[in-house]
Amino acid sequence: MTGVSSAIAARYSCRTFDGQPLAASELRKVEGLIAGPHEVPFGSRLRFALLDAAAAGGAKEARLGTYGIIRGAPCFVAGAVHDGSGALEDYGFALERIVLGLTAMGLATCWLAGTYRRSGFAERLALEGDELLPAVTPVGRAAARPSPIDAAFRLGAGSSRRLAWEKLFTVSREDAGPWAPCLEAVRLGPSATNGQPWRIAKEPGRPVFHLGLAGPAPERSMRRLDAGIAMCHFALVAAESGLAGSWSAPGAAREARHPLAPPGTVHVASWIPA
Repeated sequence: MTGVSSAIAARYSCRTFDGQPLAASELRKVEGLIAGPHEVPFGSRLRFALLDAAAAGGAKEARLGTYGIIRGAPCFVAGAVHDGSGALEDYGFALERIVLGLTAMGLATCWLAGTYRRSGFAERLALEGDELLPAVTPVGRAAARPSPIDAAFRLGAGSSRRLAWEKLFTVSREDAGPWAPCLEAVRLGPSATNGQPWRIAKEPGRPVFHLGLAGPAPERSMRRLDAGIAMCHFALVAAESGLAGSWSAPGAAREARHPLAPPGTVHVASWIPA
């Protein structure tokens, strides 16, 4: 993906859309973005679909499907991931890569992990018994003016604010060197209620980074989605910057504690340079 840093900077949570359908050429591009296979750090099996918001009963049904939070979106991207270790991180990684691709197309999106009716989306996806539907995103063009509920959500979540670098990472910008843009991309990432639960520690003397989640983070915690988003931003900006490497697979990396992970965190994964 080219221009990923620009897409990360431009992306924001849009809840009010103009109600206009996407052009046929745009729909083809979106279908291309969501088509598999999806390369993810922990190897989970995922699939995504583009769902017409009006196909199951028109605007009223679409509104009810998101409890009135999303207005005027012509379609949604929803997906499924087979349950297992690292499933939510992989889903967060894959969906955020799609979101950034949509942003680069000039389309608006919004991560929804709790404010939508799963049953309707699950039926449209024909969800299988061992599949999870962790989150969806509306897709369309932003309305000229946000709705009052949209403005209230942004104000309540502090969407325009981000924690300071020093609160998230154990390494300074200067000492991070060429990896600083990767960490800044993580800092700018979306997260539930803008909680920014991820923390990253760099090993002294070499570019190995350990990502942990603050507070309790069981396998089904939505914080795992946030970790996947952070991992996606780091990996995509690293690739854009010509810095080779990858996130470690489950195993030792998924133990609850790690001696080099940020203090007080549950260790999720480690970035190992190539």
